Amino acid sequence: MRVLEKRPWEFGLTPKRNLCNIVARLINQIENNERKLEADFSIDPAFELAQLVYGNKDNPGPLLTPDLSFCVVSGENCATYPRQFDICGSPIAEDSIYFAVKTWTGFHETRAKVVKKTWGKHVTHLQFFSDKSDPKLPAVDTGVPNTKTGHCLKTVTILKEALKRVENLPNIKWIFLADDDTILGVQRLCEVLSCYRGGDDVTVLGERYGYGYGKKERLGKGYDFITGGGGTALSVGAVRVLADCACASPSAPDDMALGACAVRRGLALAHSPLFHQARPQDYPREVLARDRPVTFHRHSSPEPLRVYATWFQHDDLALKRRRNKDEL
Repeated sequence: MRVLEKRPWEFGLTPKRNLCNIVARLINQIENNERKLEADFSIDPAFELAQLVYGNKDNPGPLLTPDLSFCVVSGENCATYPRQFDICGSPIAEDSIYFAVKTWTGFHETRAKVVKKTWGKHVTHLQFFSDKSDPKLPAVDTGVPNTKTGHCLKTVTILKEALKRVENLPNIKWIFLADDDTILGVQRLCEVLSCYRGGDDVTVLGERYGYGYGKKERLGKGYDFITGGGGTALSVGAVRVLADCACASPSAPDDMALGACAVRRGLALAHSPLFHQARPQDYPREVLARDRPVTFHRHSSPEPLRVYATWFQHDDLALKRRRNKDEL
C-alpha cells in the first residue's frame, strides 16, 4: 500500500516528500503521546501501522491507497512481492528433534489423540507432559497442577524435564515445544530448521509477537516473545539458558514469561511467518498462498484432522517413505 492522500498541511508536496512528512509527523505525535498503538500487543505489523497512520475519527490521518503492483504473490504486473522461504540445503533429520507436547488429563482422549493420529505418527521422539501420567499416550506427570490459563510453571518444568532427557540423546539438536492443539507439518519444520545450527547454538524460533511497545509509560520496557500456540523451536543450547526462568505465578502467561526472560539474558528471538497462532481460515488466502506454512493452532471447524490432511499430510508421508527406505 502507499500513502498519497493529501491534507491541507501537505499541499504542494511530491508523493516522496509527502510520505517523509507523514513519517515525521507520526514520530512527533507518538513522542508527544498524541497518537499511539491501540493495543498492548504487537501481532500484525502491517495492520498496526495502518491503524497508527490513520489514527481515529477525532484525530484522522491520511487514508491508505491500495496499489495492486505491490503484490502478496508474484505476478506479471508486480513491482514488488515477498521472497518465498528457501530451504538451506537438505532438511535436518527428523530424529534430531525432541517433540514436547503440553497437555492435561481433560484432553488425553481428545486433543492428544489428534496429535497421535496426525503429525505424531511421523516423529521419533514424542513425549506428552501432563498433570497426570498416562502410559497410553505416553504422558508423564510434571508434578504441576493444571491451571486454566498461563501455564508458566508447567512450561518451565517441561523444559527442565525435556533437557534432562535429551542430554542422554546426543543426536538431539532441537526441542520443539507444542500445545496439544498445535497442528504441525514435520517435514516442513525440518526444512525450516535447516537454516539454523541448533545444538549448542542458542536459537529460539517461531511466530514472534511484541508486548508493551506502544505505551509511552512503558518506553524501553517492551519485549518480544514467541507465541506458544504456533509452536516454539528451541535449540538445546537455548533450553539450557531458559530452563530456569522464573514465573511470577504458576498461571502467568508462559510464552510471555519466556520472552521477558530471554530479553533479560540477551537472547534474540527469531521470527518466522510460517508459524501460525491461529487457524487457516483466520488468514487471508493470499497470505497463506505465498509460502509453505509449518504450523497452525486451535481445534475447531474445519476439524483438525482435515486441516492436517489439507496442509501437511502429503509432505509428512514422503518423509515416512524416505525414512523407511533409509532403514532398508
